[in-house]
Amino acid sequence: MTLKPPSPLAPAVCCTHCGEPCSDSSISDGAHTFCCTGCRSVYDILSSNGMCEYYAFDGASGVPQRGPQRDRSVYEVLDDAATAARFIDFSNGSITRARLALPGMHCASCVWLLEQLQRFDQGIRSSRVDLMRKTVEVEYDPSRTGLKAIAILLSSLGYEPLLSSEGTEHDRDAERREATRKIYLRLGVAGFAAGNVMMISIARYMAGDTGMDQTLVRLFSLLSIGLSIPVYFFSASPWLSSALASLRRRVVNLDVPVALGITTLFVRSIVDIVSGGGEGFLDSFAGLVFFLLIGRLFQQKAFDAVSFDRTVRSFFPLSVRREQRVLRPWCLSMLYAQEM
Repeated sequence: MTLKPPSPLAPAVCCTHCGEPCSDSSISDGAHTFCCTGCRSVYDILSSNGMCEYYAFDGASGVPQRGPQRDRSVYEVLDDAATAARFIDFSNGSITRARLALPGMHCASCVWLLEQLQRFDQGIRSSRVDLMRKTVEVEYDPSRTGLKAIAILLSSLGYEPLLSSEGTEHDRDAERREATRKIYLRLGVAGFAAGNVMMISIARYMAGDTGMDQTLVRLFSLLSIGLSIPVYFFSASPWLSSALASLRRRVVNLDVPVALGITTLFVRSIVDIVSGGGEGFLDSFAGLVFFLLIGRLFQQKAFDAVSFDRTVRSFFPLSVRREQRVLRPWCLSMLYAQEM
């Protein structure tokens, strides 16, 4: 048994647009070869608009267009004002800014192409891509083009917009912004109350038991209670509502001990002040809620930084790209050994 030297095979022909190996049913115009009519259509669009710089990026490749193409009639829903509003961030009649999710984008060449949309449609003013979130923000003149036309343009380039019934990226971004806004609002209330209650407490501590008129002592105590009530019922509400919902399900989550500590500190302070048994710990209570909210704000920022499309389709381009990086070297040559 001998091992023959490897015999080089003819290099496999790869698609000019997506880089995939072409089958026997490939399409060729003499200078270029395409694996399907979809890839050829996208190449023709780029070529006719002078956008072939797209293929000059290192490792650049288009989105494969094999398989049935989406019927353009699915984008007719964007003619409905209520549906289109889900994708629109801003509109004043002359300028509209919309955001669409594009699960197919995956590399720098995609970013470059999608930020040149104004060269395909004169009604588009500019476009900006967020590669991490796989979205494109398009600013356009509604009197010259529309959201439906933009969606069809993106689809013709191989980047089908995700019109998901489970919520758009715009909706999810709005939810994240609203959650962050509420944290800032609760943080502001808690910080204002903590600062003022602490100043009142410092004055009382420095005056001692006999250094301040009892009328002022009573007034400062009532002010401290008034400042602390919004902290308990508004700023601390995330922990209270979460703990209450947990107890209703007869389980204990991490918010239960936090809510228990906050409630104990607040109620004990109110009882001490009202009964005259002490000055309470409202300064510590407000400060505790304030620092807890700072921690929650950092947590929310961390979640926003690593947020990703929550639909299964969003992960497909990642896995496809990895397969292509492994398979492409076989487009160049293939070595084999034959046993004798």
